[in-house]
Amino acid sequence: MIGTLVGRDAELDEVEARTRTSRLVTVVGPGGVGKTSLARAVAERVASNYPLGVGEIDLTRIDDAMAVRGTLATQLGFDSFDALLSSPGDRPMLLLVDNCEHVLDTCAAAITQVLGSCRQPVVIATSRAPLELPGESVVSLAPLATPRAGADPATCASVQLFLRRVREAGADAADADIEVVGELCRRLDGLPLAIEIAAARTRTMAVGEIAARLDEAIDVLDRPRFRGAPRHRSIAETIRWSRDLLPERQRRLLEELAV
Repeated sequence: MIGTLVGRDAELDEVEARTRTSRLVTVVGPGGVGKTSLARAVAERVASNYPLGVGEIDLTRIDDAMAVRGTLATQLGFDSFDALLSSPGDRPMLLLVDNCEHVLDTCAAAITQVLGSCRQPVVIATSRAPLELPGESVVSLAPLATPRAGADPATCASVQLFLRRVREAGADAADADIEVVGELCRRLDGLPLAIEIAAARTRTMAVGEIAARLDEAIDVLDRPRFRGAPRHRSIAETIRWSRDLLPERQRRLLEELAV
């Protein structure tokens, strides 16, 4: 997800403060809640504090846990993981390790090695579950607030995000019924990814149409031509990514419960 964060001032301040007291801060939350966007915003805000800058590692590019160490090294510009561990560590650097959940154990082991061998790096990790490491500072990211009964929807962060993304998508937000927008954001549970996908659909559909289509199928929350990460293309893909992380036994249980 790209674009200016909306309604995350408190979370930005919290994660930034944690980086001053902990060398490992993990932002956790469900798929589509905006963990990557928040981590990148924090990294941009504090980048000037790190003489060696910010290094970002995207772990969605791999599906083999054994490739984690090599990916960390390669994306940071090192020939090998050993070269990374032996690099000079006298100047601070911020590492953003994004999307750890599908290689959680190997990622935790690799980060432990990095923090143990190099004294200066601070790591911000994003994951759907904590790394469960000593000294880890966990920040749980919740969906955006949705309008309460009787309150003005326009003051709500989820509605503000929707209207901003409508404008950025090139659609006209002026004609949107604010009450219908508020109800749509409630039905989307304040999930930023779902809100952004719905906002993108306003180029071809009215807000009321989108809300009505939600009664029929989830495929209205789909961006077929989206060129970003596949799991951000549709809510169905986000759910599929989460399902695939489950052990086989839990997957079968989920399918049985769904019936």
